[in-house]
Amino acid sequence: PSNTTLTFYYDNYRSSRTGVTYDLNTGYNYPGWENDGTNANVTKVVFDPSFAGARPTTTCDWFSHMFSLKTIMGLSYLNTSEVTYMGRMFVNCKKMKSLDLSSFNTSKVTNMGDMFYACDSLTSLDLSSFNTSKVIYMNGMFHGSTHLQTIYVSNDWSTAAVTSSNNMFYACRSLVGGQGTTYSYLNPDDKTYAHIDGGTSNPGYFTEKPKEAYACYTPSNTTLTFYCDTQRSSRSGTTYDLNTGSNDPGWLVDPEEGTSPVTKVVFNSSFASARPTTTYSWFYGMENLQSITGMSYLNTSEVTNMGWMFGNCTELTNLDLSHFNTFKVTEMGAMFYCCSSLTSLDLSSFNTSKVTRMPGMFNRCTNLRTVYVGNGWSTVAVTYSANMFSDCTSLVGGQGTTYNASNPKDKTYAHIDGGTSNPGYFTEKGSEAYACYTSSNTTLTFYYDNQRSSRSGTTYDLNMGNNDTGWDTDGTNANVTKVVFDPSFAVARPTTTFDWFYGMANLQTITGMSYLNTSEVTNMGWMFTGCNQLTSIDVSHFNTSQVTKMDGMFQSLSLTSLDLSNFNTSKVTDMFAMFSSSSNLRTVYVGNGWSTAAVTSSDYMFYNCTSLVGGQGTTYNGEHIGKEYAHIDGGPSNPGYFTDKNASLRGDVNGDGSVNISDVTTLIDLLLGGGTISNPAADCNQDSSVNISDVTSLIDYLLSGHW
Repeated sequence: PSNTTLTFYYDNYRSSRTGVTYDLNTGYNYPGWENDGTNANVTKVVFDPSFAGARPTTTCDWFSHMFSLKTIMGLSYLNTSEVTYMGRMFVNCKKMKSLDLSSFNTSKVTNMGDMFYACDSLTSLDLSSFNTSKVIYMNGMFHGSTHLQTIYVSNDWSTAAVTSSNNMFYACRSLVGGQGTTYSYLNPDDKTYAHIDGGTSNPGYFTEKPKEAYACYTPSNTTLTFYCDTQRSSRSGTTYDLNTGSNDPGWLVDPEEGTSPVTKVVFNSSFASARPTTTYSWFYGMENLQSITGMSYLNTSEVTNMGWMFGNCTELTNLDLSHFNTFKVTEMGAMFYCCSSLTSLDLSSFNTSKVTRMPGMFNRCTNLRTVYVGNGWSTVAVTYSANMFSDCTSLVGGQGTTYNASNPKDKTYAHIDGGTSNPGYFTEKGSEAYACYTSSNTTLTFYYDNQRSSRSGTTYDLNMGNNDTGWDTDGTNANVTKVVFDPSFAVARPTTTFDWFYGMANLQTITGMSYLNTSEVTNMGWMFTGCNQLTSIDVSHFNTSQVTKMDGMFQSLSLTSLDLSNFNTSKVTDMFAMFSSSSNLRTVYVGNGWSTAAVTSSDYMFYNCTSLVGGQGTTYNGEHIGKEYAHIDGGPSNPGYFTDKNASLRGDVNGDGSVNISDVTTLIDLLLGGGTISNPAADCNQDSSVNISDVTSLIDYLLSGHW
């Protein structure tokens, strides 16, 4: 009574509270503070944070006849998820000027009768959070709220279940619907007008809640999500207004002051209805940002300023800007500044005819190799473009023009590469590298062209880095029986082949592999793992000079030989489980380019490669399954599992590249011929002479698999 406040708690301190305490009511019963007349004295209601743990089943008459009540605080701590009865909840709260009911969950409520009866001071009510699908009783719900002008509702508002709604709007003479329908005592006074106003063709007293565009940061998953809806007040996390013009957004963390915690950005589907006018600095300084999803829901048709939009997003490896409408944009300064993990950018949708500023647009994008543009790209209006390409050391135009620090770094080279006669740093958009799976013939085909949209079957972007392929993610890999590299793919320059054929247990053939140019590939990890129906793999043309990862590359194969003689492994650091569990693998050919000097990880490299035999007869030893035997066999003095491609294969007397019974026949024929035998491969027992004992040694080898 000292502060005329009614406070709701959920704790174990009731006995120590000063003031009068009450049990909560149940069902249709009046609460104790109404039974004893206390309600008439209450000027303030407070929901303590502890009350968030309570689950009342009724709010019947909770604030009924609180004629002096002016404020209700902490209403968000009232969890109404189990409430079925809200009847008479705010009856005669005549001094209440506003109510925040945005947190209300009304999905189980069946009775809202007289809920806002005679709330004389209310001019608007936001019921957009209300789901009234189970409400059957709305008698007198707004009865006598004479100053109530606007009632906001959403699509969850329904009167389909309502069976009783008499006097629902009695004397609500100020009420106006969203399309201008005004209250009239001549209109039905029941639920007939209890819907969003549809104008003269479908008059109603309610107004659809206007949507709001905002961003919400949730620290638990370090995600910034963009919404355009009516649910902002009920969002967990911190919400922000969108910025305007060149003003910083509220969520911006200056890299010089601290690192942004955001690791993921999501555009909710609701954001498709938003029309921002700026995206200035939206992701600036998000050095931990790894992915942006739902970007297609960002409509940029009204945006004029994209400056610093992705500045310092150093962890982003790809950006899908294919839907961007930049027709009204005038500012693109530092838009991709220091996006050092990007290797390509597709700006083919960009229309830059009105852009006047591009300073530092790609500055310090050190790994950016390809920038695709289309017919809409123009720098005619650009008046300032200093340092546009500074430190873009990897950039290559479509005709081969490479970045040169001595070239102008402004817009001079900001056009499609025309070769030596008109050098530029951009590539004309048209062709793209992709894979297409056709279920009718269970074939995965790799293309590089502009026909993707017309392909039958399912098409996939090529993966990047250590990301799984799309055909692995959706399980298509298990169905593939044939892989084809179309001749068009010869132009492609993938940077990874990670997982490309992983798990293709039914794959029987790969054709056109010569069209796979691996000169830019750095990761070949798990490339052929589990392709146990392949009888041969032709990697003779592979350029591995940039490769650093070959982990699991040939794991669990059934083939008997591999020719890696052209492999340059000088930069490879990871060979973990490279040949693991290829139990039929007998011969691995390597050449002068093979090296394990840089390898730091080679555990299980030869695990269970029980058939493996080196060129000088060294057989598999389970004690040596790391890189220590990953070299050309030097015999007992320097055992290894590999065979020198340029040396004669022991026992290959007929020189056909394999050792089998035909070599026994050839050797016997040579011995019967009586001539001198100079073929070193015929010295099977390696005693520096060729005679009948070599035939015995060769037969023993074929029977045992060991020299």
